[in-house]
Amino acid sequence: MLDVCFMIGPLGAPVMTTLAMTVLVVRHRRRAVRLGAPLAVLVALSWVGYWYLWGKAFEYADAFKPVPPPVDTARTTLAVICALASVALVTAAATTFGFAPRTDVRRDAARP
Repeated sequence: MLDVCFMIGPLGAPVMTTLAMTVLVVRHRRRAVRLGAPLAVLVALSWVGYWYLWGKAFEYADAFKPVPPPVDTARTTLAVICALASVALVTAAATTFGFAPRTDVRRDAARP
């Protein structure tokens, strides 16, 4: 499960966040952009925090010392947060496709 969170979160977050925010901005859905912007910030902060703690864990491993449990727990938590925020952001972007205005129905066609 953690491997899936890693693939979706810290590894795939930059691509997913860029594409999702592009969709949100291009589609001009204010509700989705208001939801997407804080999610993008959460993805960015958790992504930076994960890789910072990964560097700290690598330094411990490089010195042949055990990684402290709080560092490992925080790194895992940030990977899960990054993955969940990425999925929520992609979901917010995907919902904008369902709200496209209908162009096949004329509004004045129902008037007598």
